[in-house]
Amino acid sequence: MNNNQSIKMYGVILILILGIVAVSTNYWSTSKGSVPYDLQGDTGKYSINIGLWKACTSIEGIPGSGDNNTCVDSSKSGPDDDNPNLKNIKTVRILSISSLVLIALSLYLLYAMPKQKEYFILCLVLAGILSVISVILWNNDPGLKDPLHTAKHGYSWYLELISGLLAVLLAGLTQFNVIA
Repeated sequence: MNNNQSIKMYGVILILILGIVAVSTNYWSTSKGSVPYDLQGDTGKYSINIGLWKACTSIEGIPGSGDNNTCVDSSKSGPDDDNPNLKNIKTVRILSISSLVLIALSLYLLYAMPKQKEYFILCLVLAGILSVISVILWNNDPGLKDPLHTAKHGYSWYLELISGLLAVLLAGLTQFNVIA
């Protein structure tokens, strides 16, 4: 294996790791703040983290309630129904997992067919496009826009975006023989 093959291999492995962490963690959207719990103005702290698979809430500092940490399926509003406010979450799941499969396939193609760089490039470009589309869909989902406007993108969202952009960058560097 030559030096350029090693660079591509480590690049694809990095992209794959970023994508796996992005898909598996529940920090695509985060919100933190304080909430009043009595008439004297005392407040407790809350945090909400939403990912592709789970939505978790944490409430601290309210006397008598203890520390409450709860996680539920992020696509459900109840035990048996789909959350109508999260219309795109299943599509984002499919796109993100498809992107991971294409990245893994590109790693395989790097070894199985090292002379056929077109397939390697095609897999990376498609994976990058799917990742970017998934973060755009997540960004435009009305269910993630809370009424207090405190939700921000979490590190999982950024990792998915970075993995998609790196995949396209690596494909471009390969296509233009910067990394032959």
